[in-house]
Amino acid sequence: DVAIAIQKGLLKSQEWAKEDPDRYFRMTSEQSGNPLEVVLETANYDIDDSHPMNLDDRYINSLKNILKFLQDYDLTSGEVDFDSWVDDSVIEQAKGEYSIEKKAE
Repeated sequence: DVAIAIQKGLLKSQEWAKEDPDRYFRMTSEQSGNPLEVVLETANYDIDDSHPMNLDDRYINSLKNILKFLQDYDLTSGEVDFDSWVDDSVIEQAKGEYSIEKKAE
């Protein structure tokens, strides 16, 4: 239940960021301590792309590439079994519940 509630909160915050990306980037600047110019220089206005709420192949492959980089440069000797680690059922349940709640508003 807690994991689903957290995911629904993330969905709501993602929606909020889409409504007013400039407000989101200003808040990011304030909270991170980075100048707004720096935040905007690296900003991705495609909120879905910059904050994915899924575990699609692109995201998983990105994680695998990060692990490979760390291993190639002897920054870790660890392994991650991504296939057994990935379980999108919580995200999918949260999306379903959040969608129903949004329709009820």
